[in-house]
Amino acid sequence: MTARVVELPDSEGLYAAITVADIPKALLRRRIGLLGRGLARAVRAAGRPGERVLCVVVLRGGALLYPAFAEEFGDAAFCMLGLRRVGGDVVTEYRTEVPGGAYDRIVYLDCVAATGRTVFAARRTITPSCHAAEEVVAVVCAATTATRALHAAGLQVIGFSLDEAETSGVVAPDFGRLDAGEVFADGGAVAEPAGDAVGRRPHG
Repeated sequence: MTARVVELPDSEGLYAAITVADIPKALLRRRIGLLGRGLARAVRAAGRPGERVLCVVVLRGGALLYPAFAEEFGDAAFCMLGLRRVGGDVVTEYRTEVPGGAYDRIVYLDCVAATGRTVFAARRTITPSCHAAEEVVAVVCAATTATRALHAAGLQVIGFSLDEAETSGVVAPDFGRLDAGEVFADGGAVAEPAGDAVGRRPHG
């Protein structure tokens, strides 16, 4: 199947709402959860009945999408990958058992993609033991840089905003100056430093 780029409508304004600075984490999580449900339904609808699916949860940000995809794809296989940057590279430092074999679709879950390097690293980890007719990257948002790179590599990209700005590996406006991992890590309110660029973190 030809790779596509699919930008979903944000009819309820949920994506716009999560980019507001200083939004409480609990509210931010709920809104991302709602976006995750819409994203999971859209990915499911793009597939075929009875297909075999592997969902790859890219930690930490992908953990925010996991509940919605686990509910929608109850019949799918799942694995989780923990990635970190070493110099200019992205390496896998943690992973659950990867269910090997042939799949109709492999779906990579990550909240934000800036350059695509994190997804490509996840793909390199998965492909020695798994292969699929179609690969999908499911994100809340992505920079133009990532969308183009992933699409050029033959991956379908689906999300709510796929043409965001990116500077030095950072997507703006981000999730209210928090990266997806920070949203996942702590449910309490935290004081954020002033200034749009301060407090943002690089994404893959």
